[in-house]
Amino acid sequence: MHKIKEVGKRIAADLYQYKWVILALFLYDLAATHFWGAFCPMVIVTGLPCPGCGMTRAAFLALTGNWALATRYNPAVWMWLALGIYFAWNRYGKGRKAAGLMYLMGGAALVMLAIYFYRMAVCFPGEAPMVFREENLLGKIVPFYNEVLRKLFGI
Repeated sequence: MHKIKEVGKRIAADLYQYKWVILALFLYDLAATHFWGAFCPMVIVTGLPCPGCGMTRAAFLALTGNWALATRYNPAVWMWLALGIYFAWNRYGKGRKAAGLMYLMGGAALVMLAIYFYRMAVCFPGEAPMVFREENLLGKIVPFYNEVLRKLFGI
């Protein structure tokens, strides 16, 4: 029971320390989804999927046991979930820093970029999340932007 209290205290301390970041992300989510119908700044601005597109859905699907669909939404989800578990186990379970976490995250980011470029070459445009969003800011600002992307990607 003592161990559970310690874990709870660590989680509460982190939530308190990052309360303004959490609030800012919550407000950004409300505004972005209200005004643009999307959360991702890259999708909002360019209309193109980002390397993390589909990650939230993939994580939810993975955590609810729908592993095949999670992998289809974003295969990088498994690296990030593993890193999240590694971080949480060390930070909250053991009360220490997760050794080498920044290097591991950097490696995961590079792998995620490789997966993204592969998906852009092979899967784009295709099923969600690898779709082009016509209602993007650049398309509204630059008259020929969407047309160039249509020709470039065969959209």
